[in-house]
Amino acid sequence: MILAWGVALLWLLLRNTGQTDQSRIAQQASLRLAPGDAWFRVMAGDLQIGYAGVTLDTLSTGRFRIQEQVAIDLPSDSALTRAIRSSEITLGSTFTVESFGSRLSGVGHLASHRGSAEAGGWRVELMNPAGGTNASGLMQVIQPGRPQPVAPMPLRVVPLRLALVGALAAGDGRNLPIATGWPPVAWNASISFDGDSSVIFADSSEMLPTDSTWQVVRVDTVQARALLIDSPEGPVRLQVDDRGTLVGVEYAFGVRWLRDDFDVARFNYGKALDSLAGRIRATLPILVPHRGDGAAASVGDVGTTYQVSRRDGSPIRGGLLALVSEGRQQVVQGNLVIRAAPMAGRRDLRARLADPLAQTDSSSIEELSRQAPDDTSGAAFASWVASIRERVTLDYSPGAAQDAAGALASGRARPEGLARVIVAALNRQGHNARIAIGVRPGEGDTLHTHAWVEYSRYRQGSWRAMDPFTGLPLDTRWVRISYGGSTAPGDLLPLVADVRFTPVAPGATEEGEAP
Repeated sequence: MILAWGVALLWLLLRNTGQTDQSRIAQQASLRLAPGDAWFRVMAGDLQIGYAGVTLDTLSTGRFRIQEQVAIDLPSDSALTRAIRSSEITLGSTFTVESFGSRLSGVGHLASHRGSAEAGGWRVELMNPAGGTNASGLMQVIQPGRPQPVAPMPLRVVPLRLALVGALAAGDGRNLPIATGWPPVAWNASISFDGDSSVIFADSSEMLPTDSTWQVVRVDTVQARALLIDSPEGPVRLQVDDRGTLVGVEYAFGVRWLRDDFDVARFNYGKALDSLAGRIRATLPILVPHRGDGAAASVGDVGTTYQVSRRDGSPIRGGLLALVSEGRQQVVQGNLVIRAAPMAGRRDLRARLADPLAQTDSSSIEELSRQAPDDTSGAAFASWVASIRERVTLDYSPGAAQDAAGALASGRARPEGLARVIVAALNRQGHNARIAIGVRPGEGDTLHTHAWVEYSRYRQGSWRAMDPFTGLPLDTRWVRISYGGSTAPGDLLPLVADVRFTPVAPGATEEGEAP
């Protein structure tokens, strides 16, 4: 009997050792995943500014669907504006993504995007039903050691996938092709574990007849594992249970999601919104799009140092803050240091950004790339950028082009659309280039928004930042928040809702000078 038990154990061990992630997922998904939903309060510091819900459904033939809704109330000129983003992802039996779609609505802003499998990646289509510019492009992630591109997976799929292959229990760090942002971009993101914790949240409530609010009846306690992910939308920390169910979210500079009961998270918030409106307007930073040509670095601009904290002065989690170090932007002794001189890229695995809206295969981009000078730091290059500005007018309205091909075709674009024109042309020419989106602290609580170009002449080389309005080096006061998405204040605000950048010693240098 002992011999038979030993043989059976050895057979199971060999069987599991030879299994791929896909075969493990196919075996485990239907057994371990059950339909359910989770609701959250979306917080900026200690202030609720919205709610979110994530639902998992099982479909026919072993397929799955993940639906997500996020509603956030943001300051506008005289009141609050509610932005609602609804997303849906359809998964196959092996957890490969079959399709995804997302819709964003708000006052004066209506857009959607969808994706479907194509050529080892995803064909992403961005649509503006209000009459703006539509866009389409292919998103493929190149992974080291793989000859063929791979299709990225949405961020929400990652915890479930790790749970099904046993990675959550083992605490294995991984690199996975992850897509995030609006519009979505992707790269080979690193995933590391950040410890265990107990998460307590309300899982049922009842209405109080006195004022029609909901009171917590029962709380649940779950053991959660934290995942640190350097997503292209910016560093994020996910807390998940052993089944991969989301129980908390924390962005490096932005909002947090706290698990709660549906009625407490949504109904109580809606009932209290009138009284919260003043606090929301007073608490959140004011985002103002950058206009003009004042983003280029001055001759004496050697660097800027910021002390970074939450808006109440509390520190940002060290693991999250460390993930913003990349290119010219580094964390030194707890401060964020931005240098004019380039620094060696620290994460070569993620340098290849897959941005479907920087369409290198466009004929107009091909023609433009032939006109670009090889030297990206000289006067000829600035002159080339000026010629692009003559063809593309900056337009800050929601319907203006956000993609490279659309910007050249329509002759008008948002700042991120103009930046993608330059990125696409440089990539087509053989450079490594990517879009960056970020902010510059202004007076009081004002944050100016901007999109720029980061580029490197060599795959393993250093990254420089360039202002797409002028073609000149970018002012070091600009802080990169993400590598994709939109500069529209309503889109960017959730990523900077709870951060304060305090200049420490502009122009000061720290240990570890750039090469």
